[in-house]
Amino acid sequence: GVTSSTMDQNLQSRQQAEQLGVEIGGAVLAKPISKQLESTLGLNLQVTSQYDSTRNISVPKITLSRRLSERVKVSGSRPVGDTQSYDLKLEYLINSNITAIGSFESRGVEENTTIQTTQPASQSIFGLDLEFKREFK
Repeated sequence: GVTSSTMDQNLQSRQQAEQLGVEIGGAVLAKPISKQLESTLGLNLQVTSQYDSTRNISVPKITLSRRLSERVKVSGSRPVGDTQSYDLKLEYLINSNITAIGSFESRGVEENTTIQTTQPASQSIFGLDLEFKREFK
């Protein structure tokens, strides 16, 4: 037999290996798919990783973005897996230094109401930011 701490270490190393495999596979597959999507639909595909603090692991995240005009860009992202969360972002370039960014996040949160049933709940967050950029020489 093994102790519970050894089992936890084995589980964590297996999850890390799976995560690394998903990230490498996603990066390899994303490049040709991204070129095809960009040439036909004008969409840019990116596969990145995001830290999930509830499970203490890194989760792959898929992001699709598209420039609607010279001043407007829209993007949406969703972690890979069983989570019910996603992010939407709209960026408007006011001038060369100021950008208005509207964002919407929807996060799926599980709340235990009783021992026998689990009801999923969602949390929505809306934000509006002004970003100022200045290049110094």
